[in-house]
Amino acid sequence: MLYLKEWYFATNISGLSSYALTMLMIFYLQTTGYLLSVRELRLINAEKGAVIHGWETIKYTTSLQKMREFVNKCDYNVDQLMYNFFEYYAKFDFDKWVICPLMGYLVAKTQFNGNGIALPPEMAKYVQKLNATDPEYFRNLTPMCVQDPFDLSHNLTKAFSKDMLKKFQTYCGLSKNHLSA
Repeated sequence: MLYLKEWYFATNISGLSSYALTMLMIFYLQTTGYLLSVRELRLINAEKGAVIHGWETIKYTTSLQKMREFVNKCDYNVDQLMYNFFEYYAKFDFDKWVICPLMGYLVAKTQFNGNGIALPPEMAKYVQKLNATDPEYFRNLTPMCVQDPFDLSHNLTKAFSKDMLKKFQTYCGLSKNHLSA
């Protein structure tokens, strides 16, 4: 993560929090099977975690050794991982997809339209909040959407502009090319 944060600082791109950048990396690693999704972590750690402001947390009851059985072993060095990260996001279709670390896979932006009926069952707490007196909507019409894996109504990148997204993807492509040289 330090490598990625230093890279981000060097690009002079603004609008991404350190947490959002971390979630982008975590999500990428989830898609490769190197990290578990929050949903999978909840299944493996079956004991219910605390509920904070209506959102579920995780109570870790399974040993790290046991959890390692559920992930792929990564034999890549940092340069190879970064190359793959940059390649993934340089071509990513941000117009269509929400980065969803809760699920560990992409969710279509359109699934957040309306009353949330098209969302996965693991987002039931979010749907429940949509039907509350003071609903909290996930902002899915922004250029980049990264869903907080615990506060499901929060788009971590809602303030990230179209120009900054274009710059981010351009720099991802250039960095990938630099690492392959």
